[in-house]
Amino acid sequence: MHPRIRPPRGALPAGGAIIHGVPPILLVHGFGGSAARWAESGWTSALDRAGLASTAVDLPGHGGAAKPHDPDRYEKPLMLAALLAALGDEPTDVVGYSLGAELALELALAHPARVRRLVVGGIGTERPFARAETQALWEAAAAGADPAPGTVRDVWARVSATPGSDAVALAACMAGVGRGGRFEDPARFAGPALVFAGTVDPVAEGAGGLAEALPGGELLWLEGHDHASAFLAEEARRAAVELLTRPATL
Repeated sequence: MHPRIRPPRGALPAGGAIIHGVPPILLVHGFGGSAARWAESGWTSALDRAGLASTAVDLPGHGGAAKPHDPDRYEKPLMLAALLAALGDEPTDVVGYSLGAELALELALAHPARVRRLVVGGIGTERPFARAETQALWEAAAAGADPAPGTVRDVWARVSATPGSDAVALAACMAGVGRGGRFEDPARFAGPALVFAGTVDPVAEGAGGLAEALPGGELLWLEGHDHASAFLAEEARRAAVELLTRPATL
């Protein structure tokens, strides 16, 4: 039986009823996305229908956030500090996809008492791009030169074509985030966690191992989905809502 739903008090950043005593779920978008992507993709309305309030943030370099051109401004400690500031005083559920999933998980590992439940999609144990590749991309973009051909350039060029994007800031983001490590000691977060990924998504390589490394981890493979379509899959939203509406266990 789900917790009692209380009518909302005042305006909510992303809409939805408030489950008594539970702060809004924090939604963290992927590389090249924005807070608005959660509503555009159907995630916000799915949470609303389940009586779950949510709030989405723009990561640095994206949406309406500041867009510095220095990779130092995108290193993980600063990115995590921005997310930590967005959390309320109570333990909060966090949902992230792709880059947002990586940061959400790192947040849960660094501050396990601040994250209650976790849903992460489009990531695995392996980093999709090498540090040298993302650094070279940023150096070329900052100099106004053409980056070397390859997957890193293709991904960057595709997301940079989105209206309102800052190509140099996005290159700096790739370089800055790429300097950090990758999920040291996942067992530090023992709360309920859902890992979902498309079966044909190379970015999510090692998703199964990641789910196994999380003490409360569960894995959802989305058959035939790639990195873009897995985020849009209704099955992923259903599984996330199921996890986020489970009664608390004593």
